[in-house]
Amino acid sequence: RLLTFLWDIGLEVGHSVRTVEECIEQSKADVSVMTTLIEARLLAGSPELLAGLRERLAPQQLWPVRAFFEAKVREQAERHLKANDTAYNLEPNVKSGPGGLRDIQTIAWVAKRHFGAETLDELARHGFLSIAELRRLQQAQSFLWKVRFGLHVLTGRREDRLLFDHQLRLALIFGYEDASYTLAVEQLMQRYYR
Repeated sequence: RLLTFLWDIGLEVGHSVRTVEECIEQSKADVSVMTTLIEARLLAGSPELLAGLRERLAPQQLWPVRAFFEAKVREQAERHLKANDTAYNLEPNVKSGPGGLRDIQTIAWVAKRHFGAETLDELARHGFLSIAELRRLQQAQSFLWKVRFGLHVLTGRREDRLLFDHQLRLALIFGYEDASYTLAVEQLMQRYYR
């Protein structure tokens, strides 16, 4: 009933039904399945079943940390190529492009696999980032979420590309104003690439 409700309100929700054994077998062959499963959360059902799945997915059992990291790096490189991999693309993909939301999510997935991190904050607690670096990462993530949500509102659908047609309208919505030294849209894009 939950999925039906989510579909009825217009959300695109991925789902699958598998046994624990099927999860393990599919995870062995596909790091994206593994990634999905390490993100699994219990909404209803047996906590013991989820705990058993997590135990079977542990790094010492399946996808050791180094192999997982290397697979995610390969996945990232392929994603960047598909998203027109340039550092300063004039119409960037907020989700999949270099430095986009998926890259931040990849950091979180690798941290979760490496030391069980549930939040980005744990990167600082474990000494992988300074507090200042963590704050910048979180601010960037928040800004990218805001841009992506703004794109969805502007277009009335899922849109991840910051196309020229959307840049000026989004800049104005976010409160940027033309100044003698720079246009509102330029300010938005400078902030985007910072």
